Amino acid sequence: GSASARAGLTYAPTGRSSFHATVSATRVQSLNSGQATDAGTSSIIPQTTAGSVGLGWGYALSARTHFGLDASTSRTLSRLQDGYVSNAGFSIGRTMSEHWFVQGQAGAGVMTYSRYTVATPRNVQYTAGGSIGYKVRSHTLIGSFNRSLGDSYGLDSTSTDAAMAGWSWKAPGSSWSLSANYGYQ
Repeated sequence: GSASARAGLTYAPTGRSSFHATVSATRVQSLNSGQATDAGTSSIIPQTTAGSVGLGWGYALSARTHFGLDASTSRTLSRLQDGYVSNAGFSIGRTMSEHWFVQGQAGAGVMTYSRYTVATPRNVQYTAGGSIGYKVRSHTLIGSFNRSLGDSYGLDSTSTDAAMAGWSWKAPGSSWSLSANYGYQ
């Protein structure tokens, strides 16, 4: 089993500029393989605790174009790894037409692990991602890809590639919405 919590705060002093802060925590219980070893039962997924803090600033250049600067740091602790990942990045998004929108991001980060089973790079690594979406009436379809540093599952990888596809529907004139997402890491 797993549990996670996330909290965020946004402050918009003007209609064009906004600041945001986020805090999150995740706990994943170990998944046992069912095979007995001398030390007990072997684990497929180790017990992992992770937490992160992020800060960012966004600015609307126009009604159709916006950019942002973000920085974050996270810590992951499991029997395979213990360490920090710090990132900084830039993003830009544009509404291309009444129906199409795109967003891209690029950045860099460093990993500082005190315990690991796979050698981690000591130099600066890149992060990148992008998304494209299509909106018609009250429906939105979106696809994205993202490369981030580290591994929030504590499995000791140096980067995580994630692809996602999603659909959302917002009832006209209401604050209610419905969404479905599929992701692969």
